[in-house]
Amino acid sequence: MSVNEVSPALPKGARTFELPPDGFDPMTASAGELRRYGLPRRPDPDSEPQLARLYARALSRPRRFVKPELVVDSRLDAINVKREGKADFSSGDWGGAVVTTPASDPPNMVFAQFQVPTVLNFDPELTQQLVTGFWVGIGGYGNNSLLQAGVAATVTPGTGLFPFFGSVSYWAWTEWWPNGFIIDNLAISPGDAVSVLVCAPQPDHGFVSMENLTTGQIVSVGVDPPAGLTANGPSAEWIIESLSIDTAAFTPWTCINCQAGSHDSSLTLTGATTLNMADNEVQTTVTSPSSVTVIWEKYS
Repeated sequence: MSVNEVSPALPKGARTFELPPDGFDPMTASAGELRRYGLPRRPDPDSEPQLARLYARALSRPRRFVKPELVVDSRLDAINVKREGKADFSSGDWGGAVVTTPASDPPNMVFAQFQVPTVLNFDPELTQQLVTGFWVGIGGYGNNSLLQAGVAATVTPGTGLFPFFGSVSYWAWTEWWPNGFIIDNLAISPGDAVSVLVCAPQPDHGFVSMENLTTGQIVSVGVDPPAGLTANGPSAEWIIESLSIDTAAFTPWTCINCQAGSHDSSLTLTGATTLNMADNEVQTTVTSPSSVTVIWEKYS
């Protein structure tokens, strides 16, 4: 199967690629090799210096590539139900930082590193699952074109002898909304260091590279936009999102090395808009041009 074909076994909008050989270096690979192994093109350091620096930060280190196993299951239902009918997904459900750009020069690459927070599992009044996402993305702020990737945690109410303590599961996911899927074989645990690179160098195709820096595994996924959508939204985001009826409690979440870029410009968190959610349950502070911290209110 060529790299331009989509396996019928994959979820709608998803593409996977051949694994690169040992010693593969994206910084010296040819354009054809990058396409073959599912990595975005390497920006030209002379004409696109900002994007070239971002690319090098994300992909210059040796890595162990793993072919992603992509699935759609009930963990994604909360995302689609919560967002259905919204033109601006951010309204009331997002905390974190957003950088906006002119519509004529939208971001096509965004990057960050973070430590997976611990999502807390004690709530005696909890009667249904809570799902909270921690992600990096392009678009979605004031528009309906959202390409994103990150991790999420599901809190399930406790039962039986221990009703005060539920269970928590962590999972990696990506989507070009509403075409979303879970990366089932990228194990995620609280405390893991994770890096996320989201790219949309073409308006009709995106790439996601997500690495668990703690375990050394990296996956590369191709993501197609939904039918009829052929443009990037003019924003880049570093977000914690309530994907269910409420926000689960979590330990502070800090994104570092936050950077985004378009063909013509480099973007940091300088001048970013901070989002605190409608109920002020989540508070955001930009701590430097490249880092942002989001705190659940009871940890402030």
